[in-house]
Amino acid sequence: MALLQKLPPDKVTPITYGGKPYYILPDLVNHRAFVGGPKQYQVYKQFRQKQEMNAENYVATPDTITVVEVNAMDWGGWDGWGPMDPMGVMGGPGWYY
Repeated sequence: MALLQKLPPDKVTPITYGGKPYYILPDLVNHRAFVGGPKQYQVYKQFRQKQEMNAENYVATPDTITVVEVNAMDWGGWDGWGPMDPMGVMGGPGWYY
């Protein structure tokens, strides 16, 4: 754990152990580290590139929604919901001609 704390957090660090290259990503919050060889590191880099591209292309929904005044819309050209019964109740869903 002491060695992991010496590594930069949230950054992959290349090391050589037993003459072989390894890459370490410390996760100090969870008291662990992710360790892999060159193949795993390449997969990790591709994953991070995709994440960055997705973050750049992300469009957030607006914080506010514009409400259009109902009376400002042209309802006359639409013909409404259809015939009303003698009590003034609108007809049920469906197509009306």
